[in-house]
Amino acid sequence: MSDWTLQIPHRSRSDSITAAMSAAHALPPEERAVARNVLTELATEHGCRSAADALDMIEGASPEARRELLDRARVEAGLPTTEVADSQAEYEARQKTIAAPTGPMRGPNGYLEAPICAAKDCMTAPQKRTKARRWWCPAHRAGHEEDLEPYTGPKLAYGPGGTVIDLDEQEADRQRAMAAAASQKAQRKERETEQRAAAEQHAEDRRARDEQVERELPDPMFPR
Repeated sequence: MSDWTLQIPHRSRSDSITAAMSAAHALPPEERAVARNVLTELATEHGCRSAADALDMIEGASPEARRELLDRARVEAGLPTTEVADSQAEYEARQKTIAAPTGPMRGPNGYLEAPICAAKDCMTAPQKRTKARRWWCPAHRAGHEEDLEPYTGPKLAYGPGGTVIDLDEQEADRQRAMAAAASQKAQRKERETEQRAAAEQHAEDRRARDEQVERELPDPMFPR
């Protein structure tokens, strides 16, 4: 069970079940009711007469039996079972994540707050307010026209491990990665072209020098 415990409130192991129930007053209301229900069942169903008996009974029970005992005590106290409580907590945690998706900051009306161009190191800002999904300045917007469409809310999905993914952001990241890869490929091709041209020029220069040297050498058949 996730962080669930069976509490047996007591001052010493020799405390009677009645004394343990009195010690439950120190617990918060819900935990107090659950602890009393647990003690009542251990006393009436298993013959426990002291805190020691209750502690030994719980320690010797299997994890499944301990969870079932706790669930019965919770239901009698008007609380959901541990499984239902865990599911509710997980759902609420996911809702909080969905309520605050990652991405450009926006006001309640959907306008970007303090927007600048999405291109790396470009600080150009639009001349007027915009609801674009992602804003690009005129110098960098080629190929990103879809980003300039009005933002209509996040497209969310659950990823591995239950994490929430903003599909718009994921696609934007993918497009940026593709653009960076294409730029690197173009730069690499340009360098290769320059290197090949330099190598060809070097070879041509060497041939020219060799021909010049050969022309300047005396003919062995007709010495000067």
